[in-house]
Parts: sequence; C-alpha cells; structure tokens
Amino acid sequence: MFAVQTNPSIQFYWTPVNVEMLDENGKKKTFIFKAKFRRLSREELDDLSERLEKSRKAALKKAQAEAEGKELEVDESDTLTDAKVIEETLIGWADVTDENGQKLEFNPDNLALLLNVNPVRPTLAKTFFATTYGAAGKN
Repeated sequence: MFAVQTNPSIQFYWTPVNVEMLDENGKKKTFIFKAKFRRLSREELDDLSERLEKSRKAALKKAQAEAEGKELEVDESDTLTDAKVIEETLIGWADVTDENGQKLEFNPDNLALLLNVNPVRPTLAKTFFATTYGAAGKN
C-alpha cells in the first residue's frame, strides 16, 4: 500500500556517492560518502527538467556560434550547472572528513572545499539525477 501525503514526512533521502579517483600510484580507488538530498516534488522536478532543457539549448547555441567563429553571450540564469543543482538539492552528508580524519560539518565553506575536489561535483550531480529520475524509471 502507498499512502499519498499532502505534506510528506519524508522530505529527504540518503544515498551513497561513489567517487572514483586515481591514487598517488595511478590506481583507481573508490571513495564513498553519503549524501542527503532534498526529495523534490513533481512540480520541482518538472521545473528542473525545463531548466535543464533550456540550459542544454543555450549550450548548443553557444557551441554552434563558436563553430562559426562568432561569440555568443549566454545569460547565466539560463545555465544550470552541476554546482547549482547540488546547491539546490544537497542538504547534508555523512562520512566526509578532512585530511586528518576529522569529520567535516556540512556548511557552505566545507561544501565549496568538497566540490573543488575533482570529480566530486559531477559525481554528486550524476548521483542526484540517477537516484531521482532513475528511481522513477525502474517501476
């Protein structure tokens, strides 16, 4: 049975994030932490999809202009980046530490530090989309 709630009590979900990186010896190593994402409503998902499509079209126009040797200004509000998606959806984490093994509190400064470690930002965005849209598509 599935009970539809007008004010859902489950407004977030936890999911593992697997970040693959090369270690100092060039060997692939997977680092895992847990991300706490906001559970978006259908309206929010529809808005996100529209913004993604608008961003995709703006990027395509820019690439076409550059291929023709032209420069095209793109309104930043038309661009939905991984960082923007994460900023709007990530509300916490677990198992994130500094280089000394001390737990890092979830806050804007520590988020900026984490997102600066490549490839965390695209991996977080990919995880969000996979768990949001992928979960809906598995039924």
